[in-house]
Amino acid sequence: MKAVALFAGLAAVALVSVAMMSATGGAPSTPGLAVTVDEALEHVESVRGVELATGVPVHVLSDVEFEIRSNGEPAYGQGADLRLAVERALGSEVVDDPELLADDVSSSVLGFYDPGLRGIVVRDVPVTDELARTVVHELVHAVQDQIHGLGDVADPSSDAWLAHRSLVEGEAVLVADLWSDQRSAAGTTGEETTAAVLPLGFLADFYTPYLVGPSYVDFATEGDLSRVHELFEEAPASMVELLWPHLVAGRPVEWPDEPTGVGVVESRDRRGPWHLALVTAARLDLGSGWRAGLAWADDDFVVHTTADGMVCVAWTIAARPGHEAEMHLLVERLARSLPAGTADGSRLDACDSGAEMDLTTPNEALDLLLALSASVRLNHLLGGDRASACSVGGLLASGVGLRELFETVERVSAGDLPDWSGKTSCS
Repeated sequence: MKAVALFAGLAAVALVSVAMMSATGGAPSTPGLAVTVDEALEHVESVRGVELATGVPVHVLSDVEFEIRSNGEPAYGQGADLRLAVERALGSEVVDDPELLADDVSSSVLGFYDPGLRGIVVRDVPVTDELARTVVHELVHAVQDQIHGLGDVADPSSDAWLAHRSLVEGEAVLVADLWSDQRSAAGTTGEETTAAVLPLGFLADFYTPYLVGPSYVDFATEGDLSRVHELFEEAPASMVELLWPHLVAGRPVEWPDEPTGVGVVESRDRRGPWHLALVTAARLDLGSGWRAGLAWADDDFVVHTTADGMVCVAWTIAARPGHEAEMHLLVERLARSLPAGTADGSRLDACDSGAEMDLTTPNEALDLLLALSASVRLNHLLGGDRASACSVGGLLASGVGLRELFETVERVSAGDLPDWSGKTSCS
């Protein structure tokens, strides 16, 4: 397992009134939790300064009750077999036993915000710094839900939902970071968690909001903590707005009602630039992944099954004006990296054929996710404009390693700007 130190910064939080109870009513059985909640609320009150009329209950559950509540759905979600087949079709290794994933993920969770209860659920465990951070983090979600409505996402696509979650988790992570900073938590530079053994697509869905979200919120608010509400009022519609702020999300492409050249359609989605960047980086290299994401304008991601039951993907990617040829070339290279992949212009077709291939392992996928997330942070630190995106792209194309990339982010954070003359991915 690898520990993921999530990027940190400053953000805002809100005042909320909390009533605490055990699962069966009465006083909570976790000693010291009431004091922790009071301190968390004092922290909340001092940052965003929004007083809510409705309280937020904190439910304390035993380990058994907590596992039942948190594992109401399979770890991979509905349609697990289909989703895992899609991961294999796109070149990602899949763990043999999904139940291992369920155990791995749930055992590391100390608490969560439950929209159904409109409250926070925590394990009945001794109060530690980690549990206190969890309470702060989840209080932010309670505030977000009461003020902005966490379920109010008009666009159901993966791209829009990931952008929404990145905003939501970004604020919560930063508020928890501020809490830890004020208490001089040794070695705490962000929220730390243990990465589960996941294929690339699932890893991205699980951890991207905690990696990219804080950097985006910090960049978009320009350090003005009172402006967080503005981000929710005009929430990003696509990950492109978080990753490369100088780009404006264009009008969605009007794709044909019926996709051509496919079998029985199982699902249809817009995956977005982040998933495209990750898949391209996994099959080709980091520099190509960065370029693919930058060139993205829209996509049509169709999962279908053939007459003999094979699961396939038809992924048509629209490029920004002037980047069509570049996108075609990247899609062709991506198709050649897959044993059952073909390309037609900017359309990639790939199937879970069962053929032997060099699959991207979960550890490799985690490194890729960390590297591209660090690249996004670096882009934000450098100004989030075209020049910074080009500089970061050039750095990635030079073959920079993960450690060097992290060190570069640290240096730039401290105001030490490297000389990147000659390192640019833009003409």
